[in-house]
Amino acid sequence: MAATLLGSAVPPLLWPSQVLSLALSQSSGATEAPVSTGFSQGDSAGVLGKLNRLLAELAYAQVGGGNGFGIMDGLALSVSSGLTLAIASGHASIFGTVEYAGGTTVLPNNTSRCWIWLLQNGTITVLTSTTTPGSAAVLLGSCITSAGVISDLDTSGVPYIRGGNVWRETADADAPSDTPSTSHFFITKTAGGIYTWDGSVYAETIYGGRARVSSLRTKNQAGDPGVPSGEVVLYAKGDKLYFRDSTGLRQISEAGKLVLEHPTMRGNIAWPVNTETITATKQLIATDNNVQVLTASGANRNVDMPDPTTVTAGYEWRIINGGSSNNVVVRSYGGGTTIATLTPGQAVTVRPVFSAGSLSWPTAALTPES
Repeated sequence: MAATLLGSAVPPLLWPSQVLSLALSQSSGATEAPVSTGFSQGDSAGVLGKLNRLLAELAYAQVGGGNGFGIMDGLALSVSSGLTLAIASGHASIFGTVEYAGGTTVLPNNTSRCWIWLLQNGTITVLTSTTTPGSAAVLLGSCITSAGVISDLDTSGVPYIRGGNVWRETADADAPSDTPSTSHFFITKTAGGIYTWDGSVYAETIYGGRARVSSLRTKNQAGDPGVPSGEVVLYAKGDKLYFRDSTGLRQISEAGKLVLEHPTMRGNIAWPVNTETITATKQLIATDNNVQVLTASGANRNVDMPDPTTVTAGYEWRIINGGSSNNVVVRSYGGGTTIATLTPGQAVTVRPVFSAGSLSWPTAALTPES
């Protein structure tokens, strides 16, 4: 089954509502007592079997080790026929190990979505809204019914016990769109990465199947819930590098070139270099190498910056006059404004200016470096 629903479109995760009391579990006062085989005063027959079951439950608890309710193994949904849904055998952690032997349940017809739950007592209940059952339970999945047919089996929001944590999957593009309880801690896989709910925000731990490369700090901003306000993250994905802060995600490398400079990212960077002798005006484009070592042949020559509407924010060029005579005149796109005039051996770094939602080239002349 696939996970096609957003976090905000699935039922909330259920968690134990009380701390398990060993003393209380021996009485009848526990509202969520573990499901187990009990002993009666004077028992003699079947004691060995009951003890073996308790040991098996302890083994399952050790294997699962989850910090909440979830599926430990099995319990997959499949269509039997018509409106009959089959549920595979398996185990769930619901304040103890709940074993389900497998079975079927008949779903109501013509529903926008049915939600299938396994209760702590080992029975199945079906709801037609994201409201949770009134007792401890684990969501097994959901589906749609129409004209006597079951379709769109889905595992969005289904909790599993994985590596000692509750784990689920949703179809959100980035961070899950729900807001769980502050007392919960669990992991969600989405289409955009893997997120951990820490009780207050979803913290992105892996982006697009790739581990986080590094984390930097910048000014506080609001926006993208995937990266907390005040944090900047670099991601490697394939042969490209991405930059994400609380304003969103931007690609910052292409074919080995770094195309974004952030104030907190400056340092020693190996820039791709183009060395060229020019005999006429050179028009740069957005994908040209960041370092241009140009020799003006025959006369002073112009180099015009790319169309600013095609440039990524933060992209910059280092223009160097590599000749021994003649000037290199750096101009804005189309030659409208002279940005800098470089005599032999001089250089200038040019980056677009972001203002009013768009990029443009500097209108004031820049001072060349010798």
